[in-house]
Amino acid sequence: MSTVSNAVARRDAGPAALVEQYRDDLAMVAPAHVNPDKLYRTMIGLLRGNEALARAAGANPGSFIAAVFECAELGHRPGDTYHFVPFGNKVTGIEDY
Repeated sequence: MSTVSNAVARRDAGPAALVEQYRDDLAMVAPAHVNPDKLYRTMIGLLRGNEALARAAGANPGSFIAAVFECAELGHRPGDTYHFVPFGNKVTGIEDY
């Protein structure tokens, strides 16, 4: 039972919780055409679907949230026109051109 509790605690304190914590701030910096709820759900989906990204975001939350904010400010779609690439223990945002 404690293993499940520990896993839930780690998940709640991980990168997804960081995106949730800054959800309102992301909505404020995003252009009007960006739906903040869709941005949030897409980011959570990317974290859940990419173990290397989740690991790098957990190891370096500052690099991850900086890339998330850049994506929001530019009005890009996470995973489509803006990519979150783990390089070791750092997340780097890469804009499509």
